[in-house]
Amino acid sequence: MVPKVRRLFFAVVVFATSPRANGWAAEQEDFDALIHHGVQLRRKGDDEGAEKDLRRAYELAPTPRVAAQLGLVELALGNSLQAERHLSEALSAHEPWIEAHRKVLEETRVGIRSHLASVEISGASAGTTVTVGSGSSQTLPVDGTVWLAPGSSSLRIEAPGRNSVTRVVDTKAGDRMTIDLAAAAAIPPAAPATGTAWREPNKTAPVAAERPTPEPSTSTDDGHSLRVAGITTAAVGIGIAVTGVILYQIAGAKVDRINGGKGSPSDLDYRTYDHAGIGLMIGGGVAVAAGATMYLLGRPDAGTSVVGLSFGPAPGGGVALMGGTF
Repeated sequence: MVPKVRRLFFAVVVFATSPRANGWAAEQEDFDALIHHGVQLRRKGDDEGAEKDLRRAYELAPTPRVAAQLGLVELALGNSLQAERHLSEALSAHEPWIEAHRKVLEETRVGIRSHLASVEISGASAGTTVTVGSGSSQTLPVDGTVWLAPGSSSLRIEAPGRNSVTRVVDTKAGDRMTIDLAAAAAIPPAAPATGTAWREPNKTAPVAAERPTPEPSTSTDDGHSLRVAGITTAAVGIGIAVTGVILYQIAGAKVDRINGGKGSPSDLDYRTYDHAGIGLMIGGGVAVAAGATMYLLGRPDAGTSVVGLSFGPAPGGGVALMGGTF
């Protein structure tokens, strides 16, 4: 199965590469020779070597075609974030080569983005820049959306005429967040707390009335809110897991078409569906387990409760196993 898939994938990577160099000369870095050699390495399965050649070609001349090919090899190496950036850079151009392969490139980018999180910066003006973590500052894309790898990320947003805004966001694959730059920049920093010296009351300084000590609140919830939250979380988890099963089955169908010789370029993203399906099944299982735990802890007679759940792919769908002590 793997050899067939690799040959079809190369039909996407090579596209219409037309090197003008006759051979590879290690002593002379030539733009066309770098692309040609990078493609040859891809054909041999050496994605890491191909990435070095294509990156060097990109540094010499960052054309849309080279950006697209670099993004594809980065995807093969598992660097989804850089792959998304380079494919988006390529797709922003309207040269003939990009237009001829736009559909395949856009479908590939959609698959990549399903593994990332997005943050929309609203209220941004022209010239706004975003710095993610310790990386270099980047101009905010025209659509105002920044794509992030899942996890914790620090964003520093700088816009002309505004105070800079720094936000730390925790995301997972598929999350969509919004930062309103106008509102965020208008919030002044919190003033440091300072102590107030006591002085003897006089006629010109009225004494503030003593605040009554609040009575401790009594709750009659009896865990109802926690049980409701648990049921909701479990239901969401089931929906996520079912979505994962569907994506996993779609990936299987794509592989079957490829191996049967009936595949099309749109089937080459089968790994994206496969990985997304497995990730959603696992995430859905975790959510179901969390919801079950919350429900059990919210019961009036809850004692020590331990819940375990696993969810994974199986032929034709997925399998869930759940157990615990109550």
